[in-house]
Amino acid sequence: LMQSISGSKSHNAGTLMTALVNGVKDFSKKTVVNGTPVEKSGSISSTGNDFTVYFEDYVDSAAVQAIIDAHSA
Repeated sequence: LMQSISGSKSHNAGTLMTALVNGVKDFSKKTVVNGTPVEKSGSISSTGNDFTVYFEDYVDSAAVQAIIDAHSA
């Protein structure tokens, strides 16, 4: 299951993604599947000034929202 949060951005998606990976526990999570390391991570889709962040249901949505707020107009 995935959660999503939408908003309008003042920063580029790459900057926001870096902040989410660095700032939110488990936003980017390395696991091992059949002996192969796999990174489960959130993603961002953006169109114009609008974006949606998608992330796994075990990630703290309040932490994601706080970083989105810090990177939004």
